[in-house]
Amino acid sequence: MADLLFAHQEWIDRFWSELRTSETLRTEGATWCHGPVGLLVLADPSKGFASDMLVKLDLHEGEVRDARASSTADARLIPTLFSGTLARWSALVGDGSSGNLIDAVRRGHMSFRGDLPTATRHAHMFDALIATARTIPATFEASAVAPEPEHAGSTN
Repeated sequence: MADLLFAHQEWIDRFWSELRTSETLRTEGATWCHGPVGLLVLADPSKGFASDMLVKLDLHEGEVRDARASSTADARLIPTLFSGTLARWSALVGDGSSGNLIDAVRRGHMSFRGDLPTATRHAHMFDALIATARTIPATFEASAVAPEPEHAGSTN
């Protein structure tokens, strides 16, 4: 299977599909009633990420009700938001060298907005999110993704 571009809709759709079947997430997130969680990837034009990308996860009591790319303007409405550079997300999700999400926040590798004690109590839920993300073949460079073929006769 070809790698999907991290944090773009096709990758998010696959992520959501995998999260919905995660027993670990269902168990570890059973007490999560603190609203949506956002994963914000900061722009990196050198890698083809021209603007910030926001993945919004609607989590509630162990269920992932929705996952979608969202407007970065919506980030202000998300009560629990993790943000970092593309390189940090790559280290966390791509090769796992950054450990887990809560530790990355504590080490200053990722930014966080929300209630850190609550997030820390749910660290295993966030571990399950990242473990699931690691199962999806992803690329962190837009140029590595083959462009969609143009349709014959199209006029642009």
